[in-house]
Amino acid sequence: MLAEHPFTLPRLRPTVQVPTPEQPTEPPSDGDLVAARVYYTIIRDLSDERELSDEKRPTTAELTDALRYLQDIKDRIWADRGDPIQELGRQMNQRFNEMSARFDRIEEMQTVIVRRLNNVSRQQSHSSILPLMEANTRADGINRTLVVVPFQDGSWPTEDPHNLPPLYTLEDIDALREDQRVQYCRGYGFTATGNVAQQKATIRRAVGMSH
Repeated sequence: MLAEHPFTLPRLRPTVQVPTPEQPTEPPSDGDLVAARVYYTIIRDLSDERELSDEKRPTTAELTDALRYLQDIKDRIWADRGDPIQELGRQMNQRFNEMSARFDRIEEMQTVIVRRLNNVSRQQSHSSILPLMEANTRADGINRTLVVVPFQDGSWPTEDPHNLPPLYTLEDIDALREDQRVQYCRGYGFTATGNVAQQKATIRRAVGMSH
């Protein structure tokens, strides 16, 4: 804690009719700082007032002393509380870090929510696999189009992360590239072995077609 001792008040001749500040507290209060600033401002303005006589106008020495007193108050406050600019910067950094941590928590919560929604969506998709496959047993891929069937894990082949073309017709199956055929076979739980015709036949069976 800072040692207590009185401040040296600014010196001013009696002919200059400006009340000097009262002895500030230790450490100085915000009111003491305001009083020092007001006193310095008044002395500065009066020293520029050329219509005043020399007796009533503050001298350069008195103006310098008023500035010295203001700086003494500032220095003592900064020594007790810290530099206000640095303190403001510290508070801003602290708030930024708090906001950044809050955004991180929000992102984590969003990730958890998305995962849960994906799990729910996949569970719902998984429960619909058999009905969709049954519907495709009545489709020929020509006159009656197929419906898209989810993969074994419940994910949809046409959505992220697969992004495969939908299979509505036999032409769609025939148009698949080799890598797409492999993804479809593996997604439905089959190994992508054999030639092109065998892979296409595997995909047809996987989606429920009877031929």
